[in-house]
Amino acid sequence: MQIVMTPFTQKIYRPISNCVFRSLYTQTVDPKKTNWYDIFDKLKPGILIVDLNYVNNNLISVHKDYPSTKIVLFGNGVPENLVPSVVCVSRSISKVILKNIQSDDYKVVTVNESADTTLNRNTTKFLPRDICSMISGQNDLTTILPIIAESESLNVRFNLASESQLELPVPYYLGHIDYQNQFVDFVKSSSSFIDLNNSYILDIAAFGGFALTVQPTSLFPAIESFWTIETYLKNHKVRKRISKECQSKVLCSNTGFHETIKIFESLDIPDIVSKLKYEMKDSIQWILES
Repeated sequence: MQIVMTPFTQKIYRPISNCVFRSLYTQTVDPKKTNWYDIFDKLKPGILIVDLNYVNNNLISVHKDYPSTKIVLFGNGVPENLVPSVVCVSRSISKVILKNIQSDDYKVVTVNESADTTLNRNTTKFLPRDICSMISGQNDLTTILPIIAESESLNVRFNLASESQLELPVPYYLGHIDYQNQFVDFVKSSSSFIDLNNSYILDIAAFGGFALTVQPTSLFPAIESFWTIETYLKNHKVRKRISKECQSKVLCSNTGFHETIKIFESLDIPDIVSKLKYEMKDSIQWILES
């Protein structure tokens, strides 16, 4: 069965996208470059996984000519006259939006934030550091710069990087890194990752890293003062214990594979579900053994 997938505009769906692409025979398309009529005519998808932002009248029209194609729609709404098989929404959406989406015409799957166990490793060597962090904009700088200033007297070494092509005149900034291929190595190069907005903790936990968070979470400790950072930097055994506990929690039930399996179970395609379960087990084993 040919699976066709568009890009996703929300980061929460990236682990699912990577699981589908890595584990199943999947063709990625960009409807901004190729119209839907040509995509269906050439690929004849059995399953179309599509972000709401790529849905237009052309897709609605061509789907009427290919009614057997199962559409898995990601987004907080269903356009009029589109008949998806499954609608996937973030668990964080409001109850009002969720109620408006629900229908007897299709299934609704709520998607949790999840760890991406398809991330690559051992591709880049970063200099060993005490702390690393990812910067996404001015708000993050406002948070991390006082931490850097307070730590200089203790000779704490930093690495800072970004997923975006940001040019930042700040110390320790390495620039852009490729998330898929370099993030795990970046995290592993330091004793602790400081997550400034809780965007990375699941991936860090899955790969056995240690993090401190600015905002409280159910996984890693939150920073109450610089004393918190100093305490954990000095205690390798505590960091290791917490890392193992967090890794076990995430790999057990909170990976992109778990969310992807939910979706294909809702489509009632047991062969694909079995394939995904095998790939999930294999990816977890690969992480734990390396």
